[in-house]
Amino acid sequence: MKGIIFNLIEEVISQDYGADAWDDLLEGTPVSGTYSAVATYPDSELGAIVDSAAAMTGLTPGQLLRYMGRRSLPLMAAALPRVLRRCTPAPGHSC
Repeated sequence: MKGIIFNLIEEVISQDYGADAWDDLLEGTPVSGTYSAVATYPDSELGAIVDSAAAMTGLTPGQLLRYMGRRSLPLMAAALPRVLRRCTPAPGHSC
């Protein structure tokens, strides 16, 4: 999993649950907690964070993933506007 996903989850958790929430979430979770946006990390780390965040928020892991998707996509679009740009293809062309 790319580090940018972990960065987005950290940002959402910090915005919605307070500045200390990310550190609280990582306590007792077997992950590094420090992620570079361009590096790749084991999917198991994302799973551990999702499980911990679900327990912290009272959501099921599925609900948490949907919540994170809805909250993080606007953040990603703001950070990477050229990647997530709206596309209206010209006739005969694709985006």
